[in-house]
Amino acid sequence: MEQKKKIAKLQKKISLDKKSGTESLGAWFLGPKAESQHLLEHLVTKALDKTSQGRRNRFPDDPAWANTKWKSYINDSAWIKEKFHEFTEQLEKYCVPFSSYRYQGHMLWDQSLPAMAGYFAAMLYNQNNVAAEASPLTTALEMEVANDLCRMVGFKPSGKIRAWGHITCDGSVANIEALWSGRNTKLYPLAVYLAVMEEADLFPIQKLKVSVTGEKQARSFVDLSWWELMNLKKQEILDLPDAMSALFAELGLSDSSLSLIANYTVQALGMTKFALKIDEVFNSKGEFLTAFSKLKILGPASAHYSLPKATTLMGMGANAFSLIPVQANARMDIKGLRKKLAEHLRNKIPVITVVAVIGSTEESAVDNLTKVLELREEFRKEGMDFFIHADAAWGGYFTSLLHKGQTKKHSSAKAKKGVHPDLHYTYQQVKDQSEGKRKTEHLIFTRLTGLNKHTEKQLKMIRKVDTVTVDPHKSGFAPYPAGSLLYSDHRMPQMIQVTAPVVYHSGDAPTVGVLGLEGSKPGAAAASVYFSHRVIRPDQTGYGKILGRCNFHTKLLFAQMMAMESKHFKIAALTELKEKELKIVRKWSGLSNFKLWDRLHKKPKEFELFRRTGPDLNIISYVINPVINGKLNKDPALCNSFNNYLFKQLSEQLAGDKTPKLMVTSSVFDKDNSEAPILNLYAQLGIQSKQAEDMNFLITTVMNPWLSDAEDGKVNMIPFVGKLLKNAAEDLVKSKKYLTP
Repeated sequence: MEQKKKIAKLQKKISLDKKSGTESLGAWFLGPKAESQHLLEHLVTKALDKTSQGRRNRFPDDPAWANTKWKSYINDSAWIKEKFHEFTEQLEKYCVPFSSYRYQGHMLWDQSLPAMAGYFAAMLYNQNNVAAEASPLTTALEMEVANDLCRMVGFKPSGKIRAWGHITCDGSVANIEALWSGRNTKLYPLAVYLAVMEEADLFPIQKLKVSVTGEKQARSFVDLSWWELMNLKKQEILDLPDAMSALFAELGLSDSSLSLIANYTVQALGMTKFALKIDEVFNSKGEFLTAFSKLKILGPASAHYSLPKATTLMGMGANAFSLIPVQANARMDIKGLRKKLAEHLRNKIPVITVVAVIGSTEESAVDNLTKVLELREEFRKEGMDFFIHADAAWGGYFTSLLHKGQTKKHSSAKAKKGVHPDLHYTYQQVKDQSEGKRKTEHLIFTRLTGLNKHTEKQLKMIRKVDTVTVDPHKSGFAPYPAGSLLYSDHRMPQMIQVTAPVVYHSGDAPTVGVLGLEGSKPGAAAASVYFSHRVIRPDQTGYGKILGRCNFHTKLLFAQMMAMESKHFKIAALTELKEKELKIVRKWSGLSNFKLWDRLHKKPKEFELFRRTGPDLNIISYVINPVINGKLNKDPALCNSFNNYLFKQLSEQLAGDKTPKLMVTSSVFDKDNSEAPILNLYAQLGIQSKQAEDMNFLITTVMNPWLSDAEDGKVNMIPFVGKLLKNAAEDLVKSKKYLTP
């Protein structure tokens, strides 16, 4: 208990709640030209000095060991320096230059400067967040970072039923844990029932009454069917331990026998034995076994591969993750989800969790979480319930665009007359130090410049889900490894708790390592995210500013692509815009930010179109179709070959020693679950096919916040990036290399 108090005291001291950060975007990153090298050098040197000083001063009477004057030491030091120089030369030559304006591939960019400094400083102490004993400060940092992330997505990390979260190595582990905890929670009432039927000391629980999903009156726990027990609401399930303890106290009995329930859980018995015992105790004659063998988790075809991996690891099989087709905009088809849920209700197939993706990894599509939540309420009336997990590994940090933060007013902000009231931070007057009295305007990007109405609405709804995956090492610009899993109720992760007494000392030391899949993990990861959050707050003044700019640039690049004309190819991107709307979008191409902004303010209808332009977030999915012998290609196979070959030419991984002038990535729409997006692109490209075929497509991820206003607003790199893509496509058409199998 003493250790818990110390950690709690530390956490209070380093709390991020109601803290404001800084405003300078330039100080937040090392920069494409290492403009902030001096700042990073200062922070890294300070960290090294501090840890070295600590080694000298902590136990001053202890002896030194290495003699730096020995010849062997001097010779070996020189050798290490030489080899380190060779090593850094290799890093610079062969590592992907993510921080470049020209990198438009995978979903990552430069790391934030405070995140790098925080990681480096904490790395020197090598704290292990598996247990607080081995990481008192970094454990407190992890707890506080989790609270900060909870607040960002709308969860409440305080109160009787409080949110809880922790840092994971990545979003895959977070997704796996979310489904794992969902399964164990879902099956817990059955474990209690089984224990009551087999343990005489637990018979008093027969007096317990619970609220049944879809019914108004509470009923006796032991009178419920297996279907009713499997469809209790989350709060009803998580209230069971306290309700049973209260019942025993009311009867004047010790509740120590409740520990027997642990012997009947799925994590104790395993899937097969658990199913056989439940089928036997309910005398269901195989009905339960059949249903149990078909346990389902539902999610869109755009779902990350870690989700079916989770069902495999849980012994349910990869097919237990049932894919729901996506619409033409790559969002989950809600009608398809409703149909599948109705089918499972009709056949009594339990659904553990429905996954909504908030920013798919290949299209940045945001599923209609609002409708998923409405569907749950609809099916609850029919006695069916399920958990909802938001895979916001990519999209979670975009909720920062919804929060104003503690800084009420930008120090040099001046509202522009006639600007939309929600955009009073759009224009900022900044004195140009290099040109004396001359002043230049700079945009401050808000939710209205960066989020369409659909995405904004779904981000607001994250607060109503059960679990959320958010990756600081993606749109949080933190170094790997730094994913996270957030729970709306701190009791849910206890359903997967497995402890090792030698590490956790019977729970006396507070820790985050006791929960989740991982054991040892770097305290430096938590420190990295913490210090980044301390400097760059997850609200409109910090991460909202960065991601707002990224989304703004995505819209501009989308316009640039749509305006791309060539006699050698035709380009198409996933979009719901009609041709007459695309004609307007094309007119924005090449405009400076301020000319565009003045145009949008003069034409409110165009501003609304601007909000709808481009993808839900900042990943553009597109296809280029070649012109062959003066005619636009109509063969889907040839189109696939062209885009695959173009990807190879614009891929750092496949380019050897020579860095491509532009870097993108690619993926494939599968015809079985992504027919609508494929047909959408076919129609734009003039491809003729009686049915959809698997389709290769290119991916551009926009994470550079300076793309449209480099060199203090003087240089717009977006037309340049567009030109590089156009040149690469034209060169490939002319070479005809893609025609060779």
